[in-house]
Amino acid sequence: MLRGTMTLLVLTSLTNAANAFTCRLEVEGLIFMDGACDYEEDSDGTFRAFDKGNDRMFVYTIMNGDGTAQGYWPGPDGGTHAHDNLGTLARDGACWRNEYAKVCAWR
Repeated sequence: MLRGTMTLLVLTSLTNAANAFTCRLEVEGLIFMDGACDYEEDSDGTFRAFDKGNDRMFVYTIMNGDGTAQGYWPGPDGGTHAHDNLGTLARDGACWRNEYAKVCAWR
């Protein structure tokens, strides 16, 4: 029984490590997210990133279909809705950015 439990714990840890993401959200030069995050991606590349250290900080990046994306977040105080528009973002490596904001996510 103990061996089975230990195997399950090791497999769970490996799965979590394989799915671990680091995210960064920078708006007007201020950093609002920089570290471990939960990351969800749709088949079209649209993604959501949620700060593991602050459940009120997250960002949505929605693909526009022309190679750009639209970013939304809850604002500098965080919240429960992504109502603040970050503008149109262009891909730059692991990040999406414009002159106002930078949204990054990587393993």
